[in-house]
Amino acid sequence: METLMLNIKNDRIYKTKNSKEISECDVYFTNSEFSLHIYTGTKNPNDIRIRYKKTNTQMRTPKHSHWVLDTILKKEQFPDLANKFIHLIEGKYKYVKILPAPDFNAYKSFVIEIYKENLSSYKELSNAGEYPIEFLYLLVMLLIAQEKTNYPTGGLFQDMLTSLKYKKIEVFKLLGSEWWK
Repeated sequence: METLMLNIKNDRIYKTKNSKEISECDVYFTNSEFSLHIYTGTKNPNDIRIRYKKTNTQMRTPKHSHWVLDTILKKEQFPDLANKFIHLIEGKYKYVKILPAPDFNAYKSFVIEIYKENLSSYKELSNAGEYPIEFLYLLVMLLIAQEKTNYPTGGLFQDMLTSLKYKKIEVFKLLGSEWWK
């Protein structure tokens, strides 16, 4: 399986139902049907909004449930390897910083820094679930940065990672309404 390479651009205009949106940073993965797009958010000056697109589908806003479910699917096929991946994310969590106010170069630097992680030992996980492992890893890191920016005292991500480590996974508990209160 080939390693996905990045192509990073900015200021692409996307049409929405009622208006046009200008992306601050677009990340294209070569040899993949997925792309990630970072927009300026509205919750605070540093807020980011993340969207992704799969070839021949509409632009989507990822939620925690997307990466959690994909990780559960990967864990079903490759339990030990998926647990190592979860531990990797846990270890990186404390190092992810709040992104600065909208700035293409800062976003690009963040993406490149995250992408330097050698994920070759996790490549087999791309054979389970929907997302290639490089895409999933970058998506998770962006969601962590978004959570730290908007909810500095929040612990939703860490709680979910802890729950994902258990051998018996309660899908309702992970995806149920008690997480989103």
